[in-house]
Amino acid sequence: MSFDTGSQTFKNETLGFVDVRDVASAHLFVMGYPAGHPSYSGRYLLVQRVAHYSDIVKILRGLYPTLKLPEK
Repeated sequence: MSFDTGSQTFKNETLGFVDVRDVASAHLFVMGYPAGHPSYSGRYLLVQRVAHYSDIVKILRGLYPTLKLPEK
């Protein structure tokens, strides 16, 4: 994800975020099942928060006011 490319616009998309501590907890939880247990197979998706690119730009603008960021 790069916002300082000189582009005047940002993507009309959302991104999912998760705290790395929650990822570690999920790994430990799943590893607690015995091998072959039905809950131990497959893939798991963790998302704590979903944010639109505009929300991310607002946060970055507040933290780094001199950084060149897209306006829209």
